[in-house]
Amino acid sequence: DDADDADAREPTWHVFVTGHSLGGALATLFACELGRSAKMGRRNVTVTMVNFGSPRVGDGAFCDEYNAFVPDSVRVVNRGDLVPTLPALLGYRHVDHGVRVTAGADG
Repeated sequence: DDADDADAREPTWHVFVTGHSLGGALATLFACELGRSAKMGRRNVTVTMVNFGSPRVGDGAFCDEYNAFVPDSVRVVNRGDLVPTLPALLGYRHVDHGVRVTAGADG
């Protein structure tokens, strides 16, 4: 089949997704969608997501799905930043692989 031959020749892309604050939330959502698309065979792509100061994006089911679709993921959080603590209600959770940094901390 010609379509199968075209797919076999399609190069694998590695997409890096990043954002800060609201952009970090959007990066999380986009990385999940791209990872889901790849797992379902619609895209020949791998995904790395790094965000900074992102608020919580979804509930536990979303986080479980995200963590399965985007295992190469890091959330960087400044200890004094309020945004990553939001929203605090309705069961919102963070995806895995959070790294907390403290301004002025020794080495």
